[in-house]
Amino acid sequence: MEVKGEEKGKKKKHKLVCQVPDIREVYKNLPIATDTSYGVGMSAAILTEKIGTGKIDKKGVITPEQLKKKVRNNFIEKLTNPEPSIKINEKIEKSR
Repeated sequence: MEVKGEEKGKKKKHKLVCQVPDIREVYKNLPIATDTSYGVGMSAAILTEKIGTGKIDKKGVITPEQLKKKVRNNFIEKLTNPEPSIKINEKIEKSR
């Protein structure tokens, strides 16, 4: 995800990149999964848990931006904790 804008009159670019483990890493822990199914499945499982426990109470199709900041941050934290972990790389560029 990449967002460009201004902050305090200066241009700023904020970029988040999700890196899913390769298939060899995934296969060691979950022999029935692929690298793609692991990334999609982990995300879906975490969000399903949040809906089931009432932490996400909106109905219908929602974008990540519509989630409460605490829920979004917890989602990223849970996504990066299992083995093998999904890495989230963040880069912020500010112009002078």
